[in-house]
Amino acid sequence: MGDLAQTDGVFTASAGHTIAWVRWETASPAQRLFFVHATGFCKEVWRPVIDELAERGLEFSATAIDQMGHGASTRNWDVPVDWWQNARDQVQCADGVPFDMVIGHSSGAGNAVLAALVDPEFARRLLLIEPILLPPPYVQDTEHPLVVGALRRKRRFESRQAAYANFHGRGAFAGWDERVFDAYIAYGFVDQPDGSVVIACDPKHESEFFGAAGKHGGWERMGEVVPPVHIVAGENSDSHPPDFVELQRVRLGATSEILPGVGHLVPMEAPGVTADIVIRELGAATAL
Repeated sequence: MGDLAQTDGVFTASAGHTIAWVRWETASPAQRLFFVHATGFCKEVWRPVIDELAERGLEFSATAIDQMGHGASTRNWDVPVDWWQNARDQVQCADGVPFDMVIGHSSGAGNAVLAALVDPEFARRLLLIEPILLPPPYVQDTEHPLVVGALRRKRRFESRQAAYANFHGRGAFAGWDERVFDAYIAYGFVDQPDGSVVIACDPKHESEFFGAAGKHGGWERMGEVVPPVHIVAGENSDSHPPDFVELQRVRLGATSEILPGVGHLVPMEAPGVTADIVIRELGAATAL
């Protein structure tokens, strides 16, 4: 995975759960970056994007977290899922020092917007990839197709190899960069004593995470976001058609672009293109 220095850590969030983080750094880090994954995945799926940034000569410190109940992070099951708590977790990770850019994908992007509302100095710039920020009326959480799909998802596999065979090239995983898929298989599952593996993100938690997407009221407050925003969507996205991207762009006062040949899972399908956009937008920020 290259010569980046790596540091791993965990902190306890205000709601009692723990958040796992990883930081990758080049020799002379100049840009402080923060990455937040989509629902159901883990922080390590960003590593190919990080490697692409390093290969392009960017000097940076990049921190990625496992959102609550994902990857190596835990969940306090006595507390309902609340995206504002996810936002507070992100702000806590910043430790009072603004990130030069926060790169969020899907729910990670939506939660990054909420984090910028919690603390306007959380980030100097937001790069939102297919951000989940939804207008009313909201579908009841028990009815949403993503909620239903998560609850039906098989969690246990007899081995990591069996999990690989089950997901590789299928459904939402079709078109993934092999490096991203390998990272998901390596870090998105937990070994069990009998040799089997389970998906790190409990399907019940995933369903509640999806179900909470319309409960935070962030849509009504998008105009309050202080940092400059750039929105990225995939041409083949099932969640961000061009008219919806434009609606989000206007409400956030953002710039936007639609990438050809990819769907909702832009960083998984095109980590190199994602890295190019990060570098371009960092350049746009320094040119201001």
